[in-house]
Amino acid sequence: MHAAEQWPDGQGCRNDRAPHPCRLHRWRRRDLDRRGLTDRQIVTLIAEQEAPQR
Repeated sequence: MHAAEQWPDGQGCRNDRAPHPCRLHRWRRRDLDRRGLTDRQIVTLIAEQEAPQR
């Protein structure tokens, strides 16, 4: 998952520790935008993925 995570050297991608937002995160966000999702819907999707699983 390409979400932000705090590392000792700063905020980075959870998947590969690249500076966040990483290239794949930006690409996926553009894809969701092109499909007509609003910023609020995208933020909600991201938050759902970052939430701890029960």
